[in-house]
Amino acid sequence: MSHRSGLVREPPVGHYFDPTEPTVAATVKSLNSTALVYEPGTPHQVFECRDHSCGYVLERRKEEPYAKYLKHAVLAPWD
Repeated sequence: MSHRSGLVREPPVGHYFDPTEPTVAATVKSLNSTALVYEPGTPHQVFECRDHSCGYVLERRKEEPYAKYLKHAVLAPWD
């Protein structure tokens, strides 16, 4: 989950300018059609797909949509 993954900077689906608002799962799945840009662990590159990948893992683990999880786990006021 670092900037040294070797993955493309933007996913084919769900990138910044994608107007379709795909699911996190669809965005992560679109990475299957890409190739590594660099050998993992080598150069530093901003990896926008990291957030989608992390969100997808959370969706699977918490069994709820990423946005919903963030809303109550991160953004809700703390007591």
